[in-house]
Amino acid sequence: LCGCNSVDDLYAIELSNVLQKFQSTYKNWRSNSPDRFAFDIYIKQAGTALENHWVDVLMIISQCCESEKDIEMRMDLILLLDKVIINESLKEQLKVYIEFILKEILFPSTAWRVGRPNYKVRKAAMIDLIHLFKQGLITSEVATQFFSDFHSTLKATLDDDWDAELRYTSLLLLRELLLNLKDTMKYDNMSELYTTILKRLDDSQDSNRILTCDILIIFIDIGIRLNMSESIYEYMITNSFIHLDDPNEKVREAVEKYLESAARIHTKTFLSILEKNENSFTHKSIINDLKDKVQKYLK
Repeated sequence: LCGCNSVDDLYAIELSNVLQKFQSTYKNWRSNSPDRFAFDIYIKQAGTALENHWVDVLMIISQCCESEKDIEMRMDLILLLDKVIINESLKEQLKVYIEFILKEILFPSTAWRVGRPNYKVRKAAMIDLIHLFKQGLITSEVATQFFSDFHSTLKATLDDDWDAELRYTSLLLLRELLLNLKDTMKYDNMSELYTTILKRLDDSQDSNRILTCDILIIFIDIGIRLNMSESIYEYMITNSFIHLDDPNEKVREAVEKYLESAARIHTKTFLSILEKNENSFTHKSIINDLKDKVQKYLK
């Protein structure tokens, strides 16, 4: 291999040369630009060769994802960034530049803009954010630092009435955020989030309502650690019981599981709310079953 010990060594030499060309042309790239296609192929195949050229690559991706750029190119570059995120050899470099990636590339890419194709860009950016969490690249310190940005992003995408998939992807990101902050979330952040999550129990898609119940169980775990106030708790439980009459059986089961988990805190308040509402439910067997299950938390 021309004196190289591996394919990665060969790529490292070639990438060093070809990046000089890319740096002189990328500002004028569009989705159909030959150099843009070549850049995509080189980065996907580069493996460990990216280690010594990471900053140059990141700067090109960043500037090609700017809002005024060709939307198809933005989509392709955000997908390319996902390949970079899961490149194990770049883990330490990614951690160093995580704030830049969040502020300059991914949060701006989740913003609403006119046009159906932009939904794909938003969704791809959300997937990148999910993978950053799953790869352990966003620490709890970083998640706390950018909590307001995450919350603003999630509120906007979760309220999108036109794209159920985007809402589902947003819920997956919310779950990752809560899991990341499970042991460190501050009370103020918890109190900002609960109404955002509860709204998704009214989502038009069954899968989204079921996933919301899973997220609420994590949220309750956080609430127990932070000693959630009775007022927040009462609001949550009062507005959750109605979903035990959801027309979908799997949703009803998910809601029951979440409510049983919620009864671990403020159990007397929980039972009081249940008893006030028990005669208004169609599925009384679920209410009776739930009532029996939570008795253990009174001991």
